[in-house]
Formats: sequence, structure tokens, C-alpha cells
Amino acid sequence: MFCSSCGKQLPEGAKFCNSCGKKVVIPNAVVDNRVVTPNEAVNQRVVSKTPMNRKRILIVVALVVAVVMIGIAVYAYVTRRKSIDLNSYVEAEFSGVDGNGTCELSVDWDQVFEDYPDLDYSEEALKASNSLIGILSAKDVLDESYDVDTEDDTDLSNGDKVKYVWNVYSNEKYFTYDFLYSDGQIEVSGLEAKASETKSATNKSNQEKKEESKKDNEEEVSSSDYICPDSMTRKLTDQDITSYMSQDWSNKKFPGDRTVVQMMINEIYAQKGYQFSDEELTNYFNQYDWYTSITDKTNDMDAIYQGLSDVERSNVDLLNTYK
Repeated sequence: MFCSSCGKQLPEGAKFCNSCGKKVVIPNAVVDNRVVTPNEAVNQRVVSKTPMNRKRILIVVALVVAVVMIGIAVYAYVTRRKSIDLNSYVEAEFSGVDGNGTCELSVDWDQVFEDYPDLDYSEEALKASNSLIGILSAKDVLDESYDVDTEDDTDLSNGDKVKYVWNVYSNEKYFTYDFLYSDGQIEVSGLEAKASETKSATNKSNQEKKEESKKDNEEEVSSSDYICPDSMTRKLTDQDITSYMSQDWSNKKFPGDRTVVQMMINEIYAQKGYQFSDEELTNYFNQYDWYTSITDKTNDMDAIYQGLSDVERSNVDLLNTYK
């Protein structure tokens, strides 16, 4: 800024010129096409800054509130009391027989303390009792303080629903955990069958054994009707055939001069319903029920061969090499 009288440059804020001593006159300014005095210009600058200051203050206040709220949430999370669902630890012991069973309910506190090793008395409990409560273990106190009870404890059958209720005799705030519990029910299982049912089951088992034994005997008898009982179920080996050839088959009375190898081949075809044109062979196989029970017989040997399983066909081919 310069002196309006002598033109010398003036220091900022000077009221008199250091050179000529004249009073410093600040010229009017033009703002928005309007002449304003210096005082009005200063006030306008102050006013123009006010909205910006308020905005900054609001932002700061909002940030402070946000930090406080986050702090409160973190503190609430850290200091919150954890809880244990006691219904998950209710145990039922059923005894007796089906229809006349009994039930005893309890809480598996051993498992509770294994799952929650930091479960103990709270600071509030220790202060309230002058630490005398610490003489007894928390587990012993809880075992006496939380009781699960039922009226459905007799004349039980497998599948019944046993309803139970909770009886609580302790201040939950005396422990480091809150305990959640509600009335519930448990299904009866594992009761033994009645004596009459057991006897019936035993008799049934004995009868089944007799029937199985009878069936085995029938299979043993029927297997003797065959020269080679397993010729249709497993592949024969050269050792098998050599063994068959070394045996005495005179009791079978094979028709004509037929060898055991020939009769083994004929037996495979006979089991498939082949109608022999040779009367002696027909008479031979007619003595066995398994052959006469086949009603739909055929004399088409090629068709039967094509219908043989891999095992049966392999055995026929191997036996033909010994004819």
C-alpha cells in the first residue's frame, strides 16, 4: 500500500505515513459492482469465512462421535459375558426292559469344563463371599445348583419322549459365563426287549438255523446229482479235468462207452435244456429232477452253445480238447 500524498510505500497496517506524516487514507473498494468502505470489506471477508469454519467444526465433531461409538462397541464386545447352552449337556441313562424302563437325567459337567476350561467363579462372587466361596470348586457348586428333572421316569418304552425341566438354585452372575437352558425332551432308546420277545426271537433264530441246515443238506444231496456241480460257475483247469479223469465213475453208469469228459460236456448242455436224440443219454439225465423240471427243451445245440456264458463256453472248449 502507498501514501496517497507522497507516494511512498507504507508498511502493512500503518495509520500515518512515515515520510510526510499524513494520515493514511484507505480507498474504497468495489465488490460485486458496488462501492464498499474498508470496514465493510473486512466484515465481508470475515463473514465469507464463517461457513467454511462451521463445516470444518461439524466434520471434526462427527469424527469424534464416530470414534467414541467405535470405542464403546469394542469395549462392549471385549467385556461381554459369554454363555453356555446347558441343554447340549443333558444326559439320560435308560435302564430296564422295553415297556417298563426307567430314566435318570443329569448334566455332564465334566464335559462342560472340558469345553470351557476358563469357567470359574466371577470376581463379583469372590467379593461377595470374601473369597470363602472359593473353598468349593465351581464344578461342585454348579452340580448342586443346576438340576434337570422329569416326571416321565418310569414305564418307558423305546421311542417315548421324556420331557424335562430345570431347577436352578444359584445366582448366575457368580460365574464367568451365563448359562442358557430351557425345558426340553429326550427320546428313549436302548431298552432291552421283554423276555417273551427275546424267547420268540431265540426260537425264530433256531428255526432259521434249522431251515438253513435243511437247505444245505438239500443242496448237498442235489450236488451229488451232478458230475461237476460247479462247471457253470467257475472255469475249470487242466488239473481239474485230470483229477476227474483219474476217478472211478462206475457207480454213475454212464451210457455206452462214454468217458467222464464226454459226460461233463453233455451235462452242461443238459442243464441248458438240450433235448438229446440219443435215447440212452435221455434216459440217463431223466433220472435227475433238475433235468426233467426243464419244460422248454431244444435240440439246437449251436443255439445253446451261443447262449452259454463265458465260463460255461470256456469249460466246454477246454473239455473238448480232452475228448
